[in-house]
Amino acid sequence: MTLAGPRLRLGTMLCCCLAFGATGALAVEPPDYTAARSAFVTRDYATAEVRYRALLSVEPANADYLLGLGQTLLAAGRPREALVPLERARALEPAYTDVKLVLANARAALDEEARAREAMLNTLSEAPTTVHPHGELEAVPSGDDAKAFTLTTGYEVTANERPDPWYEAGIGLDYAFDRRTRIGARVARSERFGQEDNLFDVYASLPLTTRLSVSGRGQFSSTGRARVERAGFLEAAVSVGSGVVISMGGGRSVYATSSLDQLAPGIEYYVGNWRLAYSALLAKPRSIAWQAVHRFNVTNYYGDGDQLALNFGEGVETDESLLGVAAAKFDTWYLGFNGRHWLAPEFGFDYGVSYNGLQSPRGDHLDRTTFNVGIAIRF
Repeated sequence: MTLAGPRLRLGTMLCCCLAFGATGALAVEPPDYTAARSAFVTRDYATAEVRYRALLSVEPANADYLLGLGQTLLAAGRPREALVPLERARALEPAYTDVKLVLANARAALDEEARAREAMLNTLSEAPTTVHPHGELEAVPSGDDAKAFTLTTGYEVTANERPDPWYEAGIGLDYAFDRRTRIGARVARSERFGQEDNLFDVYASLPLTTRLSVSGRGQFSSTGRARVERAGFLEAAVSVGSGVVISMGGGRSVYATSSLDQLAPGIEYYVGNWRLAYSALLAKPRSIAWQAVHRFNVTNYYGDGDQLALNFGEGVETDESLLGVAAAKFDTWYLGFNGRHWLAPEFGFDYGVSYNGLQSPRGDHLDRTTFNVGIAIRF
């Protein structure tokens, strides 16, 4: 049988439903097949499914296309549907090892689902008046989707053109229900302009559909001397296909002497292990017109949770915490990098350095160099 696309590597982490890299029977992949795999890698399963079905409408007996569709349906949490193309692929090529492995994963997912349903029915039969708090069973993810806590601690030092550097130490806890659903909180203690502040930060992200996700963040300080007293920010992000995500967010920050409204439109593009992103942070203090900082980000995801990001931005900064007094406009630009590297599955470290140049229309300078280090533990 002649295949239109290359074989997926046997070493692919099929149990996690990821498909990074491929070796090929052919030197060049068909563009539609490449686009389907790219959508799968970026977790745009709706687009990947459409592309694989289009390929199969032309070549219904192509085992690679059937395997790709089966992987996509399994990753999207539809193991029963995944069995159809996977069984067809196995019938076409019984010796295709990757097909057998993904098929085994799909059957395991169905067995786990059946055991969970049986356990729930047994529980209900033993205590018929008990109501499940969520009304239905939640899917139990596997591999990269496994539920996990991540504990982080960090220390940050900012040298500026004032005699007193800024300091911040914090500890946070994050819980991932799956790839797209997580909650977290962080507590920090900071010192700026000789003033000490506490800062409490909570956040959450939630998928509404396979394409649409929402996230939110809230901040609160019981001191609010040089930091924000309270702040809230909401964002919606939608995948439009081919690795492109468009987002829009907005919120308000309240300081001791003023408030700040914010809008943040953005666009992201995922290709392979890379993320390219642009966003604009538009801010309006009470007494100043809207100003914008343009932000650019390039991130490489090079391992199981490992990442390295390069950040650049320029525009007009109006954040009150720049001076610890009522907001003023500063022309600004910044450049920096930050990342997380796991030394072992349970232990890693965070790092980062950035330079931020600021100058006000009246000539004030507040250039800053920030260093941060931390550790991360997941369990």
